[in-house]
This record gives sequence, structure tokens and C-alpha cells, in this order.
Amino acid sequence: MEVTEELKRLAEIFKNNGKKLYVVGGSVRDNLFGIKAKNTDYDLCSNVTPRELIDIIDGTEFDLKNINGKIGVMGIIGAEKTYEHVTFRKDVYDGEHHFPVEVKFVSTLEEDARRRDFRINAIYYDIINQKIVDPLNGVDDIKNKVIKTTRNPKIVYEDDPERILRALRLSVLLDYTIPEDEFEILKHNIPNIEYLSKKRIRKEFEKMIVLDKSYENYDMGKFAHFRIFDLIGKLGMWKYIMPDMEEIKHGTEVYSNGERFYPFILNELKTTPENIRLPIMLENMARAKFAKNAQKDVKFEDIANEVIDKNLGENGLAFSEDEIDGIKRIIFNGKFLCGIWTTPKKLREFIFDNRFIYSKLVQYKKYIRLDEKTAKKNNKTLERLEVEYNQIKQENYPIRQDGLNIGGEELILNFPKVKLEKLDELKLGILRRIVVQKKKNIKEDIIFMAAKEIESNPENYLE
Repeated sequence: MEVTEELKRLAEIFKNNGKKLYVVGGSVRDNLFGIKAKNTDYDLCSNVTPRELIDIIDGTEFDLKNINGKIGVMGIIGAEKTYEHVTFRKDVYDGEHHFPVEVKFVSTLEEDARRRDFRINAIYYDIINQKIVDPLNGVDDIKNKVIKTTRNPKIVYEDDPERILRALRLSVLLDYTIPEDEFEILKHNIPNIEYLSKKRIRKEFEKMIVLDKSYENYDMGKFAHFRIFDLIGKLGMWKYIMPDMEEIKHGTEVYSNGERFYPFILNELKTTPENIRLPIMLENMARAKFAKNAQKDVKFEDIANEVIDKNLGENGLAFSEDEIDGIKRIIFNGKFLCGIWTTPKKLREFIFDNRFIYSKLVQYKKYIRLDEKTAKKNNKTLERLEVEYNQIKQENYPIRQDGLNIGGEELILNFPKVKLEKLDELKLGILRRIVVQKKKNIKEDIIFMAAKEIESNPENYLE
């Protein structure tokens, strides 16, 4: 297995302190399988405790970051990248919480291997001696293309149901099988996914929706994101991930092409660029729900807001408010079309208001399905937006408030009655005016724009 020169230097530091440093997990597994991840992460481990690690790293070219020292997880920061180091440990579960209630550091690699999920993920690479250490015969599982648990599967899947999602994801991506007896136990434990934190479910979902992009030049990766979602549906698991998808799966409503919405949503993902799959998926889910409510006096925008909030919000995948707002902006603003009277100023306002999602928004506009007449308007809109966007880039405007060539104190000096709590809002308004009205990022223009912004809404800005 090839590792970086930086990682070799780190292993030498461990050796000089009488310790062995290992790589473990996905990167070792993938190397033995003959595939390469697009972003290779080296998960490191040893019997070195966090406290001992501080002494080992002190005075070297590396720094440390405490990720979760209580359970032995530390970040080792090098010039090239940050490596996650985990102390050999044993996890203790109580059969109720589905996460370790106690962690015990252990001294041997064999003990550490037993607490891991699957045998293919419990293969270690000794960096100094350049050899594979395989305490649980995970190499045989790779040869046989199977996913077996490190211990009794009943214990593995009951202890932590996130392993169910991981097992299914790996089986689809690698084209590995899960032995029938273990698969039955996996299915029996699916309801326990309900007890996982939304954050952990989201982590797996985000890997699934771009699953086809996990590896370079890997044929089995094609449509892997479609295949994992198809399997999720067949196992009745959508209720724990995106509840509306479970409802849509059983619905009879059809898309305009006559296809039922559920297979349409999944099939649509096959050709959708990875960075706009989520908004496209949510829009189609909203269309399915809208079709179901066709006889009621409801607007599509209201249904879409409801679907996005339900599936991504606090009771869904726990996206932040800003992330949810970005998804909504893509879906709703993606319908923006230039009319004959649309001015460059209007285009600049649109670009500025969507500046943080602009590339996704453009890609979304290029992808969405439209009738022939609307498609022509959409293409013309894209052309005009591109011209104006390139002009804004050439003019090198700041896009954040801290990019303004003036500080808050100077604004207060010039406008002593301005509300302090409204300073950030004022700066944003100034920034918008500078971009839209093609002003310069100099104090004279900034103060002039500030006066105009305050004048537009004095009650909001002034004491």
C-alpha cells in the first residue's frame, strides 16, 4: 500500500517513541480491492492514548487537534493534511442508547479490531514494516466480495444501527453481498434507525446521494446512488430518512410523462449532476405531493416549502436554516426568466441575492425540464446572466460585508444615529448597492451608498 512521505515521517516519530502506527479502514480496504477513492483519507490508529500522543507530537513538525479525546479521537495536523488518529479501544454499549456509553482503551490491535463494524474494515497496514495485519480474515472477505460483521451480527447491528446504512451503502458501491443469515438480522434491526441522531442519518444520506462519485474509474460506481435509494425503498427505510418519499412510494399519482412519481424521482437522479441532486429530488417530491392535492386550493410553492422543511428541517435530516434557505432559493429562483424589459440592474440584483449559490443555480436552470417556449426564454436568461456575472467578476466586487473598504466605526462617525444592531444589515445593503449600481469600493462611494440605503428605510436604520 502506498502512503505519503508525510505519513511515513509520522510513523517514524511513533517508532522513535517505541510505538507502531497503523492505517486502518476504508483506504486499506480500497487498496486491496484495487480501487481509489477521489479523496483518500488515512484513518490512523495505535495503542497511544491522547495524553501520550501530546508528548510524542510535541516538538515535531506536526500539531494536534482534540476532536474527541475522551474516546481517543485526535487530529494530527501535517503540512499536507490532517489525519484522524484513534487509540485502540473497546466500546461498551448498554443495549438501549445505540452508541457507546463507555470507552475503554486497550493495548492490542486484535481487541481494537473486534469493536469495528465489518471485517473488511478491520484490516490494518503497518506503515513502518509495510505489511498488512489482518486479525479477522478481512482479506478473504474482499476476495470473496462479502460483508461480514466482526462479531455476532445481532450484537453489531443492535449496538449501532448506523452500521445498517453503512453495510447497505458498501454492498451497493462495492458490489459485495451480505450473507443471508446476517442480512436477515440486518433487516430485523432496521426499525432501530429511528433512534439514531438526525446528524448521523444525514451523514450517510449525503454519502448515498453522490455514491456514484466515490471512486475514480470504477465501473460498478455507475448509478450507485440510484441503486442504493432503490434498495432503501424496497426495505421500507425511507420513513427514517425522508418520510415524504415513503408516502410517495405508495402513491398512484403520475408525472406528465405517465410514469408514477416514485420511480420517476429515482430515475431522474440517474442523469442529474451531483451538486443539484438534492434540490431536484425535493422539487420532484413536492410535485408528487402537489399532484396528490390537485383538487385542493393550494399553491406549489406552499407544498414545496412544506416538503423541504419536513424532510430537511429539525425533524428531518437536521439541515441548518441557511442550508435550507439555499435549497429553496435554487428551486424557486431557478424559475427566474428575463423578459423584454429586464434591465442589467435587475440581473445584477438577482446575481447578488443568489451569489453564494450562483453556480448551483445556473446548473439547475440548465437541467430543469421545460416546455419548448419556456426553454427558449430560459436559455436566453442564462446567456444574459452569464454576461452580467462575468462583468461583475471582472469588476472584482467584494461579496461579503468584511470586504468593504470601511469599518463599522467609520460608518458610526458618519451616521451617529444609526442603530448599532443594524450595522451588519446596513453593510449588506451598501454592498448590494455597490454591485448593482456599479460603484467603486472606496470610502466616498461607500458613504454615499450608505446614505442612500439609510434614506430608503430610516425607521429601520436610525434611532
